[in-house]
Amino acid sequence: MIQALDFGHIKRAIRIVLAWCFITFGQPAYSSICSLFASSIGFALIIYELTKFDRKARFIYGTLFYFLVQCVELFWFTYHPVVAARGTFLLLSALMGLQFGLLSLFFTRRILGSKFLFLSIPAVWTLLEWSRFSWCSGFYFDLVGLSLTSNLATLQVASIFGMFGMSFWVMLTNVCVARAFVVRKVSAFLLALLAIAAPYAVGNYLLHTRIEQQAAYDAIHPHMKVLIVHSKKVPEEFKPLPRVRLTPQQRAFFAWKELIGAIAPFYMKEKVDLILMPEGVVPYGSNTLLFETLEINGLFLEQFHAPFPFTREPILTSEDIARQIARIYHCPLIVGLEGIKRQESERPLYYNSAFFFSNNPKVPVQRYDKQVLVPMGEYIPCKFAKEWAAKYGIYDSFTPGEGSHPFISGKHRIGASICYEETVSGMMRQNSVEGATMLVNLTDDYWFPYSMLAIQHFEHARPRTVENGIPLIRSCNFGISGVVDSLGREVDLREGTDETSGFIVSFSTYHYPTLYSRFGDWPILMLSLIITLCYALCSIKQKDKST
Repeated sequence: MIQALDFGHIKRAIRIVLAWCFITFGQPAYSSICSLFASSIGFALIIYELTKFDRKARFIYGTLFYFLVQCVELFWFTYHPVVAARGTFLLLSALMGLQFGLLSLFFTRRILGSKFLFLSIPAVWTLLEWSRFSWCSGFYFDLVGLSLTSNLATLQVASIFGMFGMSFWVMLTNVCVARAFVVRKVSAFLLALLAIAAPYAVGNYLLHTRIEQQAAYDAIHPHMKVLIVHSKKVPEEFKPLPRVRLTPQQRAFFAWKELIGAIAPFYMKEKVDLILMPEGVVPYGSNTLLFETLEINGLFLEQFHAPFPFTREPILTSEDIARQIARIYHCPLIVGLEGIKRQESERPLYYNSAFFFSNNPKVPVQRYDKQVLVPMGEYIPCKFAKEWAAKYGIYDSFTPGEGSHPFISGKHRIGASICYEETVSGMMRQNSVEGATMLVNLTDDYWFPYSMLAIQHFEHARPRTVENGIPLIRSCNFGISGVVDSLGREVDLREGTDETSGFIVSFSTYHYPTLYSRFGDWPILMLSLIITLCYALCSIKQKDKST
């Protein structure tokens, strides 16, 4: 009896540990094998085990289990030099643990054994994941549907119902597997197998169809060549003391000197269609007078063997320099700079912006302002905190932008995003709705150096290509730069080097319409809401009958 009891505990412990490993490392940033298991049986193992406990114990154990999962997946937070980031790490891990704890209340044999009520589990979880978008600026990492993006075939399903739909399906599949072991009926096992196989069958069909369509498209449309600048530079604020003190003019000048040095080797050697530079790559305002004309002229003569165009202005701005780079390369330039909106009676408004400079002097400069700002780093959350900080002369670093509007570049429409905005499905979809035929992202991941953030950030962004049927180009400092085509395939990816450098990528501009780009998240969210309301009504009726 004792031996049998001990053996039962051992089997339970093994199932729980396997569930934790599969779910924790079931992301493309970690392991494609674990992702396969996470999307099919990882959650099923813990769901099955939690059905053996009472309501209170399920909530406690479910919360603790998922808290420990997030402690690994969000561990990159601890690499931030500011100690307060550890608090954010624990808070987010705890909040996401509580979400799973709430979901664990649904892990009962009655719900799993029902012909309908088991659908409430993936529905509630999808709504819980969606609720994270209301946390300050929103938290868009670690949706469980990400496990399906490790496989190129199953990734194609994102074009149908987006990442929330992927999360719904992952949780539904795991619930079906857990349900099969609870009810132990042939029909339940067949349903579980169908749920596991469906995204692979549909995804493979979509993938092969799109590969054929892309080949036909490429036969009549030339590839696009983009010159991407990337680096692995630690900001001055994070460098060890003593630091060399530079004036604002010197810091900005050396930044442009490095950028120009990175693209100069390609000048007059290979024709490119676009130049892309990272987020906030030159300090201070884009239209702030900082650079002596003679000094910039000398820099152009040194790198391009051509003088800066004659001007009577003794001082230049970053916009002047960027505009001239676009002209001499005969292609547009997109670069991350600080945008400024000056107001007569109030202090200026500052924006974290992406600027589009055309090689055509008659085309005005286009600008996109970052909409999703990082709390504390780019803005001060909560009204009371703003009022308190204002007493000490501290204000938001940046003002949020308003809406997405793709850059117009000849026959292409380029949807821009900055930093982790590219992880927000709905925002990137808006670019597609506005007619974007490709996405660009300017990123700076140095705030969490030498951590898993860079690869996790990239893997969270890659599904946007398939959701909207358009390619993605990334230029990153301290992260991953390169191109992902509209099928989610990596064309050319590179991590930054210690020196700012550039590389050219040639890629297909093939794009296609998707159900997700047309309808967005609302179909899966409305389905989840309807299922949840039906479950609530059934529960109310069940209570009335019992009384």
